[in-house]
Order: sequence, then C-alpha cells, then structure tokens
Amino acid sequence: SSEPIADKQLKEPKQAFKEMSVYIKTVMRGLQPGLIICGAPGVGKTYKVLQQLRANGYEDGYNLDIIKGKCTPRQLYLSLFQFRERGKIIVIDDADALVGPHAPEDCINMLKAALDSTATDEGRKVSYRIAGNILDEEGREVPKTCYYNGGIIVITNYNMGQLDTALRGR
Repeated sequence: SSEPIADKQLKEPKQAFKEMSVYIKTVMRGLQPGLIICGAPGVGKTYKVLQQLRANGYEDGYNLDIIKGKCTPRQLYLSLFQFRERGKIIVIDDADALVGPHAPEDCINMLKAALDSTATDEGRKVSYRIAGNILDEEGREVPKTCYYNGGIIVITNYNMGQLDTALRGR
C-alpha cells in the first residue's frame, strides 16, 4: 500500500527523502505497484524522484513516461497501455486533474485498476471501454483492455486526505 512519505511535516527533509528513496526502489523492482508522494511545493520531490530513476537507467519515452499538467482519460489509458510492461514506470507529476479532488472518475478508476494489489499472474487489468476505436499517436488501434505490470509514481502538492480514498488505499 502507498504511504504518504513527504507528507509528514515533523520529519526532517533528509529523512523523508531517504525513506522516499527506499519506496521508489520497491516500485522499480516491481515489489510495489505504485507510490504516492505528497508534500509542499518546492521541496524537491520531483527532482529527487527523477534523479533516482535516471540513475537507475530510466529514460523518458523509453521505459519512463512523465505526465505533467493536463491529461485526458484517453491519454492516461494510452500511457498505461504503452508503458504496461514490468520495469516501466509512469510518473504523474503535478497532474492534479488526474489525482486531485476534482479528478474525473474515469481517471481515478483506471489508476485504481493499474495499482490494484490483487492482480492476477497476467497483471492488473485496466479497461477503457468507450464507443469507437482507441488510436495511438501513429493511428494504430489499441485494445480497450490491457494488463498493466508497470509502476506508477504520483507526485502531488495535495495532502493525502484530499486524494481519493480508494486510490490512496492501493
């Protein structure tokens, strides 16, 4: 289960970042499906996460997808589909429209599915069953269901209490 790490105001930043580093390793190794990191703006959450991922061979567009700013449910599903293999990681950074209190139910539900700890051997089943076809950036059709085996790291300025209860319970 994901725990608020940088959310604990009483912890020294050095200690919080040390703990965060351990949790990031569990996501990289596939031992944990995801991690939610909450904390005040400007303390270095994003910098530390990306620094650790890059030091471990993660490269944006290859085995890492960084979502910042606006992202539609369709684009979220396409990212989950494209980065679904074990060892790949999606970082959702300051994309509060995906995880915040006003996030679309479709986004929250896909993230809950992608972070589901009761996965089968095939992975965590994620669906985006909409009318019509789902096409990727090259115009190829994408299935409306996939098994997600990658990791997800959410970085937000919201505190844990403001996030969806079921999402943070994953």
